[in-house]
Amino acid sequence: MLRRQGALAEVQSIVALPSGYHRDLQLTKGPTMRGLDEALATSRLLPRLVEGLAFDRERMARAITPECFATDRAVELAVEGVPFREAYRKVASEIAALPAGDAAASLRARVSLGAPGNLALDDLARRLDRHAR
Repeated sequence: MLRRQGALAEVQSIVALPSGYHRDLQLTKGPTMRGLDEALATSRLLPRLVEGLAFDRERMARAITPECFATDRAVELAVEGVPFREAYRKVASEIAALPAGDAAASLRARVSLGAPGNLALDDLARRLDRHAR
């Protein structure tokens, strides 16, 4: 972790240089590659970590409190024509009175690519396979 942080700090200090000389960015290659190497080495640990995970679904369900659905309510108001900024403020002022929502329905409503309801992992696996060749 320290190596990644060091590489990031190095890149940030180079990019923050006041010079307009475009070749300064060549100096970012070394720390960027070191950071990527470290990140890849760390990601190799993920399969073993995930295999060992166990979920207490009842406890997880109890942790989903009404305020977890604040964004859902703000989006509902926006769909009804309330400007989102105003909807957001309205929900924030009424957060204590929000009713409990349906977590599964909330996740299914997330249809943007990469959102919880549409992770598109099959597509991601195909893309990774294509680039691994």
